[in-house]
Amino acid sequence: MEKTYFSNRVYKNTLTTKQVFSITNALIDFNRAKHKAYRMLLAEHNCRVTHDPSVHLQIKELFGFNDYWANSAVQEARAQITSQKELQKMYIAGKEEQIDVKKDRVKELNKRINRLERLLSAVKKGRFKTWRGSNIVKHESGVISVDFKKESLVFFNTYDFEHRYLRPEIKSLKNRVKLIEYSVTCLEGELEKLKSGFLKGCVFGTKDLFRKQFTVEKYKNDHELWLEEWWKARYSSLRISGRLDAKYGNFVFKYDVRTRTLTFDLPDGTAVKVPVVFKYGQEEVDAALVFQSERRKPIAWAIEDHGEYYVFKVTVDVPKNPYINYYKGDGVIGLDMNYDHAALAETDRHGNLVDWLTVPYNLDGLTKGQAVKVLERVAIDIVEVAKLKEKPIIIEDLDTTDSKFRLKYGNKKRNRKITLFAYRTLTNAIIARADREGVAVFKVKPAYTSVVGKLKYMAQRGIPIHVAAALVIARRGMGFKEKVPPVLSAALPEKIRRRHHWAHWAYLQKQVKGIKTHHLYRLGKELEGGAPFKEALERLKSLPRAG
Repeated sequence: MEKTYFSNRVYKNTLTTKQVFSITNALIDFNRAKHKAYRMLLAEHNCRVTHDPSVHLQIKELFGFNDYWANSAVQEARAQITSQKELQKMYIAGKEEQIDVKKDRVKELNKRINRLERLLSAVKKGRFKTWRGSNIVKHESGVISVDFKKESLVFFNTYDFEHRYLRPEIKSLKNRVKLIEYSVTCLEGELEKLKSGFLKGCVFGTKDLFRKQFTVEKYKNDHELWLEEWWKARYSSLRISGRLDAKYGNFVFKYDVRTRTLTFDLPDGTAVKVPVVFKYGQEEVDAALVFQSERRKPIAWAIEDHGEYYVFKVTVDVPKNPYINYYKGDGVIGLDMNYDHAALAETDRHGNLVDWLTVPYNLDGLTKGQAVKVLERVAIDIVEVAKLKEKPIIIEDLDTTDSKFRLKYGNKKRNRKITLFAYRTLTNAIIARADREGVAVFKVKPAYTSVVGKLKYMAQRGIPIHVAAALVIARRGMGFKEKVPPVLSAALPEKIRRRHHWAHWAYLQKQVKGIKTHHLYRLGKELEGGAPFKEALERLKSLPRAG
């Protein structure tokens, strides 16, 4: 496992003027070489251009680099191209998902348009006939109401309803359909271009900062200020890749573990020697260098210019912790992650619930860096619990990418929760911390964990829904299969009953859709009292909302 560690600050006033000047020139030349190599490699990919001599040799000659500096610049450029190719796969999946979402929305709108047009046709003939589940109601008094979630529109006669609501609504919906269809056409064009493999050139320094010179007032009034920020973004760091056959894992940077000094040679021949220590990870860095002859792993170094000081970063290969507890025989810790808290459920060796807790956190209004710090703290707490209990952690193997592409037409409250849900950040923090503390982390399929928790364990154990889901995750990690209880299986249609138990849960998930979670605590009592499943569900759906 590769890990990167940050050094102490090395202030420029502790170095000679020549050394600072040479480091600055090296940062500029290296990044210019990287940008040039990127453009050449992009032309190779998009236009099938072949370079003779090779990109490496041209960069070496143009910038006066030795092989190590030239190779690192080209590798960085090549990594950027590879990253774009991988991102392109995600963009293709995202575009396809967006197109499907928009087409589904068009179907929904067309369905409503057809219903409203049939209603309009009936109104013209002096009749008033709506459809089942319609939000349009004609009362005995002749008043017509159109009911929404938070308000109702009232019309005192049919003429008002037709001309103030029905006709304008049909026109508005048709216009919306045309706009969505146009956006689908645009997305299909973008998708075709993505599938062709064409890569757009990236902006070193970020597009956002480039646009700010025209949009942000302080940069519009002071272009020199923007240029300074732009320069920092493009030329403030460099990274030299390592070599496994080098004594120090790198032919440019050499770190002495005894004296804690870093020595490196710049392209202009200037030798720099600076004291460098690592507040976190010093032991790992020392071990990587001491055992380099045995491990034979490359060690990459990077320099970052922060104005008054430099920070050096080292990337080393850290061996996996050999003392990790993988044993599930005494039970596990199931973890259900949510946008504002994590729910933990501890099981014994039989998969029974022993204990549970929730770890709350709030990411609303935080910057990305602040959110990462909060989630890292949460990860420490979660792993500490698992370490004290001496049990491994079970988590869901989720991919939240697709759900974020569906935000366009979703519920606003749900969209906000999905946006705040930093699953990957928290998962990575837990895995990293668990490896350090000797706790194993297993991933399981997330299918139907929530509905199983709702219907099987929530009311039975008297626990919150997310703790119930964590219990299902824990049991799945131990290899238990969640069969539908007899009281619920009686409600399954015969053709569903013969299928896999996941098909049973899929059917039940559709049946309980729309019922508030806190009402499901009563479902078990209804069924145990002999009430038919369908009738019990209808009664629960008719219950008033909490509020």
